[in-house]
Amino acid sequence: SSGINAEYGNLAKALSNAANATSVKIKLAKKQAACLSIEIAVPISGGTGQRVVTHDVPVSLVPLVHWSEYGDPGMPDINMSIYLPPLRRLKSVLERMRNLSNQVTIKATWSGEMTVSVRSDLVTTKTYFTDLDTPETDDVVDT
Repeated sequence: SSGINAEYGNLAKALSNAANATSVKIKLAKKQAACLSIEIAVPISGGTGQRVVTHDVPVSLVPLVHWSEYGDPGMPDINMSIYLPPLRRLKSVLERMRNLSNQVTIKATWSGEMTVSVRSDLVTTKTYFTDLDTPETDDVVDT
């Protein structure tokens, strides 16, 4: 077994087009050398289809015996909890949004605000919930 080592700048540049993508495929390929082949489908303005952009990012394979030399990336411990709005209301919003897109984004803040949004080629819709309670961090149970 092997791991993959890629230069961050090359990978970030290749994925910069993915923000508005309808799909992203990443696969390990062997072209002239090992690379991550990143295929990004982006909608064409005017809604007449999509354009597929492929980026080949060179990578080196890291043998299993060397994996212990690599640590996990440093990430802060984030523990954010928020009480949801009434479930009937949330369900109603999600059912309406389901007709617009197959992907939903949910964002919450420490100040008790939650945003549910969908984006499509034709419309971006957001629903805001405010004054939601956030439990104290001591009240949160890790699962």
